[in-house]
Amino acid sequence: MIDFSKAEPINPPPPPPRLSMAAFRLALHRLGLLAQVEAFMGSPVTTVEQKILWEYSTEVSRDDPTLAALAEALGFTDAQIDEVFQSGGPHAETDPIFP
Repeated sequence: MIDFSKAEPINPPPPPPRLSMAAFRLALHRLGLLAQVEAFMGSPVTTVEQKILWEYSTEVSRDDPTLAALAEALGFTDAQIDEVFQSGGPHAETDPIFP
């Protein structure tokens, strides 16, 4: 008989350090956060620089200071940002959009 009480917990792999903007937005959408981020990006408190980065960046790094500022402004925790990056991992852009 196998004694599962002594088994080590399986830890998920760490989130990827960067995502394409498409994968990042898909992950936000799938987690129900995209509308909140887009509303913030359209608000008057958002700087021109933030809006340009949101619209024209091709990649998002987990350790980017702009991402940290956005997360703080929206009240997102580090765990939520990690979940976005985990959800937007390598499979995100290859999942069928039209099954």
